[in-house]
Amino acid sequence: MTLPFTKEELKRELERRKYNFIEGLFPDKGPLRRELYVKHMEFFRLGADNYERLFLAGNRVGKSFSGLFEDVLHLTGEYPDWWEGRRFDKPIKMWIATPTSEKTRDVVQRELIGHITDFGTGFIPKDRIVVTNSGMPGALKMGVSKALDSVLVKHKSGGNSELKFKSYKEGVLSFESDKVDVVHLDEEPPLEIWASCLARTMTQNGIAYLTETPLLGMTPLLTELIERNKNCAVIMATWDDAPHLTQEQKDRLWESIPEYQREARSKGVPALGSGAIYPISDEDITVDDFPIPDHWPRLRGMDTGWNWTSAVWMAFDPDTNTKYIYATYKSSKTDMPIHASAINAKGAWISGPCDYAGTDQSDGKRIINEYKDLHLLVYPADKKGKNADLHTNYNEMLTGELKVFKRGGAGFLEEKRLYRRDIKGNIVKENDHIMDAFQYANKVPVNQWVLNTGITKKKKKKPRMSTRAY
Repeated sequence: MTLPFTKEELKRELERRKYNFIEGLFPDKGPLRRELYVKHMEFFRLGADNYERLFLAGNRVGKSFSGLFEDVLHLTGEYPDWWEGRRFDKPIKMWIATPTSEKTRDVVQRELIGHITDFGTGFIPKDRIVVTNSGMPGALKMGVSKALDSVLVKHKSGGNSELKFKSYKEGVLSFESDKVDVVHLDEEPPLEIWASCLARTMTQNGIAYLTETPLLGMTPLLTELIERNKNCAVIMATWDDAPHLTQEQKDRLWESIPEYQREARSKGVPALGSGAIYPISDEDITVDDFPIPDHWPRLRGMDTGWNWTSAVWMAFDPDTNTKYIYATYKSSKTDMPIHASAINAKGAWISGPCDYAGTDQSDGKRIINEYKDLHLLVYPADKKGKNADLHTNYNEMLTGELKVFKRGGAGFLEEKRLYRRDIKGNIVKENDHIMDAFQYANKVPVNQWVLNTGITKKKKKKPRMSTRAY
């Protein structure tokens, strides 16, 4: 058999790939194709419109990997055709930092540069690294063996980007008095260092992103970014969002992790303590997705507004008296006809309660009427007695009366993990739109859920019920 290339050509190609590792990341096809990395792609996309981002994820999910991948694109200006995130068309100044200089060297520097004596085997292609007069890939850091202080990277437009390696241990003063285009912090910094980094990027119209596994729980910084800072885009990813992890690997990791760290290390969930509204693990309420029988009654709850519109679909098994959350929807800053079309695609015959974050009651009624004009079956949600309803919802989870589809209910699970009260006992009104949609739906008595028109109930003993009642 004649090979399409010679041994010498193969050797040259392998050598080229060795020093262009980034070319093979997030490919179009194959078992690790980028379309499977939904959360990672969303993290990239959010950079186009958000100056601050937080990627909370479990161990081995690829949060740091994603951050480093984006770092190289900004340093070189070489963006793939599919890239939808932020772009820089000129050389930049970038800081990357971790808790210690040793970790910066052993993790970040090694991933980006490769071994210091064989540089170019990391994310940054070898031909993009500006070699110093001494033959090194950058300036060495004083006091830390084989650690680099800075590296110059050739930018596509001409000129060189400057990459500076830092650590939180150096103190907040080392993060002052400079202008920076991009800051990537890997693992959580002190709040004052994050604030200083934001100040460094402000005049440059720059960006800052934090990638971390939240082992320290709801720290002051996470509380600031998740609860109060509306400018920070937050992405959470679990082991299930990482196609490169096999079930065997996930099982082995799970068994090796202390029980109190499992939620943080597998799902990127900060420890919420007594503030959690639904302090129950995903494993206790989830089931594998399955086709909903036609004769089961269903309901859809909605929470609408310009910033976010969300919906939750529920089904009821009359034989076991079990409710199932089997689908969710969430979209922001989209016109109502698009919401209506997407929601009706899951069953135009399904109706349910709807709430709107309007300025007054008349505004809410107007929005509901507009959705009705778009052939969406909705009626005003009952918002009374919320605390009592929360208690009922939690009890149904504990007793097994309420279950959630692992895939179809992923949006519900993601919000549930951070659904909590603040120190004053008030519900934190951030990332809770699916929670509200669920709240409105689950409040409706099951005998008011709807049946599909023309579908006969299993084991029918009574005349067929209308499409408006069960």
